This record gives sequence, C-alpha cells and structure tokens, in this order.
Amino acid sequence: MASSSGNSASKKQPLGTPNIQSVARTLDILEAMKQEARGQSLAELGRHVNLHRATIHRILTTLERRGYVEQNQVTRRYHLGLRLLELGSAYWNQNDLTRLGQPVLDRVTADTGHTSYLGILDRHQFVIVAVAYLGLGLKVVTRVGNHRPIHATAGGKMLLACLSDDMLDAFLSTHRFTFVTQNTITSSAVLRQELEIVRQRGYAMNHEESIPGVTGVAVPVRDPAGQVRAALAMLWPTNTVSPQRESELLNYVVESARRLTNDWTRGNGTV
Repeated sequence: MASSSGNSASKKQPLGTPNIQSVARTLDILEAMKQEARGQSLAELGRHVNLHRATIHRILTTLERRGYVEQNQVTRRYHLGLRLLELGSAYWNQNDLTRLGQPVLDRVTADTGHTSYLGILDRHQFVIVAVAYLGLGLKVVTRVGNHRPIHATAGGKMLLACLSDDMLDAFLSTHRFTFVTQNTITSSAVLRQELEIVRQRGYAMNHEESIPGVTGVAVPVRDPAGQVRAALAMLWPTNTVSPQRESELLNYVVESARRLTNDWTRGNGTV
C-alpha cells in the first residue's frame, strides 16, 4: 500500500518540481536546436533558452551520451542526433494517417505534377506530416515537420472551419496573426468570414497568402470515426493553372481524400 501511495504522489507532482522542470528544459533545448541547420554553440543555445551555460552543458552531455545530440569536434557546435531520427521513423510507422497517406500523396503528385501534402493542427500552427514532390513540378519549402501559420494556409483554414463554434472562438481569442505575404489574412473578423465560406463549400483555398506566386487548395480527411483529423492539400504556381484546370485539380483532391478516408476506415486505424 505504501508503494502504491508513493507512485500516486509522484504522478501528481506540481509543474515546478525539479524533475518536471528538468524535462521541460531538455525539451526547450531540443526545440531550439531544430531552428539552426548548421548547429549551435553553447552560448547560442543559452540565448535561445535563457539558461545558465552549466545547466545547458549538463543536459547536453546526457543527451549526447544517449545519442539525441551530437557535437562537431571541430566547430564544437551541437546538432540533433540520430536517435531523434529513430523516434521520427517510429512515429511514421505507428501513425496510420502518414503510413496510409503517403501512397495517396505520391499518386496525387505523380498524376497532377503538383506538390501535395497532409497536415494537422498543432496548437496555433499547421504542421505538415507527409508530403510528395515531383521533380518537374512545383517544389516549395514544404518539409515534413514544418510548421506554418494556420491562418495563412489552405490546410490550416480547412481544419479551423471544421472546429465547433466554441472551439473556434477559443482559438481566435488567443491567436496571433502573423504577416506572411501581402495577401495574408491578419484579422479574426476577415478569417471568420473566410471560414464560413469554407464551411459552405467544403474546401479551402489559399491565394498567395503563404507563399508568393503559389495557390493552394485543401480538403478534410476523416478518421474511421468520421472525425476530421487532417487536411489534404495541393499547391501549384498561380499563373500556370486555368480556372477549368483548377476545378479539375479540386475534384481530384476531393477524391484522393475520400480514398484515404476509405483506406483508413478499412484498416480501422488511428492517428
């Protein structure tokens, strides 16, 4: 009984306790490291996470020992380690959305010649979880794991439109509208109007709101329970697609999302 009580107490540790604080600091360091491709020095990490050098060095030493961080012995800069790649691969293999979605995206891009991707909501941003390119088609900086402003992407607007009114109100009450291009929506009133249009027609458009010269369309992807869990989107150069072709691409994306939902339902998988 004493052992059970002790376990229960440990599960209810306040957020500020040393163990929880150490985990939070470790995650802060890892998240800061993903922002710089050439790695970061101890001093640079210190400025990002606002911790003492000794604390950062102690955490980095543990992470390096476990393979989550590597240090270049010439530059002395720290980089993310291979163990994180293993975790990312495990996420991919365990996640039915990405596992079933990648073949669908590959077919979409091969058939149309345009970049396609799947994305989900991550707090106040839209994160890409799977993507397909074609060498001769449009290739933009759209990588797996990339976070984009949710109000500036077709996929983000599609998923926001699927929220309940209460959830949307809560989201907009704390959302910060960042300026990305001259076409980016930067007010909650305008976004609400846009989302109402999205709800009525069942798809979302992005007219150079995230990337200049690029148009996008997104449709919802439902899980086996019928809940919208992701958006399937396609991008193309704005001036190369006629209105008729745009309509054809939209229909193709709709059918592809339906096919993914059917595959997911037959497998009875989960995100």
